[in-house]
Parts: sequence; C-alpha cells; structure tokens
Amino acid sequence: MNDLAAQVRDRLEQAFQPSRLEVIDQGDLHQGHSYPSGTGHIGITIVADAFNDQSLLNRHRMIYSTLEDLMGQQIHALEILHITGTTHNH
Repeated sequence: MNDLAAQVRDRLEQAFQPSRLEVIDQGDLHQGHSYPSGTGHIGITIVADAFNDQSLLNRHRMIYSTLEDLMGQQIHALEILHITGTTHNH
C-alpha cells in the first residue's frame, strides 16, 4: 500500500470505524492518462454503521468531507463502494 492509500485508510478508519475497509491504489489502471503529477486514483470499499439511514448522496458527502483536503491535491479520482452496516449484515 502506498503512502496515499495508507493515509486514506487511516482517515476513513478514524472517521467511520468501519467493519470492513479496503483501500486500493488504482493508478496502474490509469497508466497513460493525463492527470496532475503527484495525484492518484484510489478505490475504496467501506462498510460502516455510520452510513445507516443516510442517503447515497449523504454517504458520498461524508466520505468526501473526510478526504476533502486530499481531493484535487493528492487524489485525482476516487471510486467508492459503500455499504451500510445494516445492509451488509443481512
């Protein structure tokens, strides 16, 4: 795991205490794409009770808010798969 992926993991763990969290550097999937130097493509899968009773839009906002200062500076693209704790347990 690279430094950016580790930083994303740490922030999401602290903010949401997920029961499942995967953070993947997807840079190898975007070789040859033009994007600012020093930025990355990150994919996350997160399962957290914090998303229970939240709309899809609010879940995205919660995640983007947690990573706000990294977006556009260190993260060029973010792929999110989030699942509520309630949904995951059924």
